[in-house]
Amino acid sequence: GALAQANYLRDPLRIKEYLKTTFLPDLNNEHTTKNATYKANFESLRRLVLIKAEQDTMVVPNESEWFGFYADGSTKEILPMKQTQWYTENSFGLQTLDKAGKLFFETTPGDHLQFSEQTLMGWIDKYF
Repeated sequence: GALAQANYLRDPLRIKEYLKTTFLPDLNNEHTTKNATYKANFESLRRLVLIKAEQDTMVVPNESEWFGFYADGSTKEILPMKQTQWYTENSFGLQTLDKAGKLFFETTPGDHLQFSEQTLMGWIDKYF
């Protein structure tokens, strides 16, 4: 079996099993029946700032911090956000936010959540 905090694991080698779980596939609107409320709520964001730690050892692959992820069936091929199914199908509104200019991308050179308070406050000032 696999161990993941709060069901935040989308195993690209076990998609059928993953889709049977209740949390992440539901939030990502990956089930056959879509939840219009989830999508509408996500699309109502004024902006979404995504921070990627370039040396992240906790989030794998770290491209998922920008909504990229492994291609289904692979743990080697990484798709950028705009090539993922959830983006191309606009499953939960990510494409809508992007096309509206509401997505912003930042990086930090270190590991997971390793940035200064000054850096954090800079992002807050810049985007909020």
